[in-house]
Amino acid sequence: MDEDEMIHVPYLRINYRERTSAYISETNSEAWVFFGTYYSSSTETFWKNASAIFWVLLVVLILIIIVKT
Repeated sequence: MDEDEMIHVPYLRINYRERTSAYISETNSEAWVFFGTYYSSSTETFWKNASAIFWVLLVVLILIIIVKT
């Protein structure tokens, strides 16, 4: 249940409004339905790892520059 790669249960949000019977008889009684899919992902661990790799490579580069000079 706590695995990141598992698919979560879909979230369904319904926006609706009431229609009076007079409105339905005067106009088209059909309602339009739209579905949208949105994906999101947490990049927090990526940026922590990228930052750590950046600082390690920076230290290695500084050490190489010191040794070469």
